[in-house]
Amino acid sequence: MVLFKKRGVSAVVATVMLITITVVAAGIIIAFVVPFVKDELKESKACLDFREGVEFGESKFNCYMQEAGGNNYRTGFSVKINKAGVKGFKISLIDDADNSVVNDITEGKLIGEIGMVTNPRTARGGALELPNAGGQKTYFIQESIPYVRGEIAPILESGESCSVADEIKFEICAGGVDLW
Repeated sequence: MVLFKKRGVSAVVATVMLITITVVAAGIIIAFVVPFVKDELKESKACLDFREGVEFGESKFNCYMQEAGGNNYRTGFSVKINKAGVKGFKISLIDDADNSVVNDITEGKLIGEIGMVTNPRTARGGALELPNAGGQKTYFIQESIPYVRGEIAPILESGESCSVADEIKFEICAGGVDLW
């Protein structure tokens, strides 16, 4: 009868191999995860710096009204930019059924349904202007439905859109307010 001599791996060699595999795996994970996390933190920090960079400004024009004898509504909203470095803003306008329309507003952009409440009033679809840092401008959107809520978020010079910075609830315009 032939007996095979079996030799096992010693406990010391097995332990060294497990430690080596663990160190190599940890090195590979760190090589990919650390740069990824640093990049993500850098981007989120930029938005943190501009959390209060844009807001709905106090205004009698933050309201909606129906066209006299018509089916259209205009919703007005005033925007205040508080910090330099804000290139624009993302505006979400929400109706009673929680349907929304979202637009990115930047300097000179043309959006068919949006105009500016200025003197003289800018027609819908005209070139939009942004307020300077510390300034405020008022816009309107004309649709077949009234918008009852709004959310606003800054767009940074890098082009990054941040999370919602401010919210507002629109009421029916009081007498003397004309968005037409």
